[in-house]
Amino acid sequence: MRRPVTFNHLVGHCKNVRGIVRKSGPGAQLAFGARRCATEGVHMKVLLSALTFLTLLLAISCSSAMPGQNNNGNNQGGGPTGPTGSSSVVISSLSPTGVSPGAQDFTLTIVGKGFPLSPTDRTDHPGVLWSSTANPKGTWLVTDLSQCDATHVTARVPANLVLTAGTFDIQVQIYHFADDTPKAVSNVVQFVVGAPWDY
Repeated sequence: MRRPVTFNHLVGHCKNVRGIVRKSGPGAQLAFGARRCATEGVHMKVLLSALTFLTLLLAISCSSAMPGQNNNGNNQGGGPTGPTGSSSVVISSLSPTGVSPGAQDFTLTIVGKGFPLSPTDRTDHPGVLWSSTANPKGTWLVTDLSQCDATHVTARVPANLVLTAGTFDIQVQIYHFADDTPKAVSNVVQFVVGAPWDY
């Protein structure tokens, strides 16, 4: 069975051929030179094919969608939700705590602890999940990472999510780069869409 072609194997092969050619006459040089070119050509084709395949895999991996990174309010989430979260990530309050049905787009500020200190798309960053009984999988809100820190997370709530009255669950989930599974999840805090006295 032929062993896998590696870069070191190709280098060693070239050195061996050069050594043989030095010890041979002009005729042998021509013969070995032709054989060396043919063999090295096959090896290089195999190596280039492997590199092309690895590049394709890397491109597919890097293009995977991340929670909360779509530029619309309809990115359907699927992360874990529920009242039980990581004890290190805690939501203490929301601002505002509610809005009236039919409100325009607004900014939701989440105050708490355990959020990433300097979040970026390529490091730890928060995702904000908006869910309800009617939409248990939830919708990922667009987060403004430039306004987020260890105690604040800022997200944009689109008008289509507050068209009708109801109670909605807010949860922060911490992700690293493009991971599909959160490193930590917060407790769930309710947001009210209704009359002012309801919230």
